[in-house]
Amino acid sequence: HNLDPANTRAVADMSRALVYLNRPDESIRLLEENLRKGADPLLKFRLGQVLVQRARKLGMLEMLEALIRKQELAREALRDCRKPAIRRWILLDLALDSLSVADPLRFHPPSVEDLESLYREYMAIPEKGLGTLSRISLT
Repeated sequence: HNLDPANTRAVADMSRALVYLNRPDESIRLLEENLRKGADPLLKFRLGQVLVQRARKLGMLEMLEALIRKQELAREALRDCRKPAIRRWILLDLALDSLSVADPLRFHPPSVEDLESLYREYMAIPEKGLGTLSRISLT
């Protein structure tokens, strides 16, 4: 992959594309490689999501381990995040994951107030400047 490691959005989008192509192991390797170069909250959170997506095809124990790891990574990502826009993306994804099968044990249920606030912020996000995969993932 010839991605600029400083372009977090490109790495996250490539990771998402690899998952869409049913190549989660490659996605995990890409994220882990970039995280070894420097901790990035968005990539850390994305790694947790991919681990859960891959675990769906494995057993229950693997799924539980992946869900726990995802929660740890999400907590670290939110703690380390300094950019409000990235923090919003992580919170929005956490809320969406919690409302879907991505978090079947409901480890991180959002409150109604949090969901309403995230919805208002989501509606205010301009689509211009977003990559194609980012725009697709918003829908």
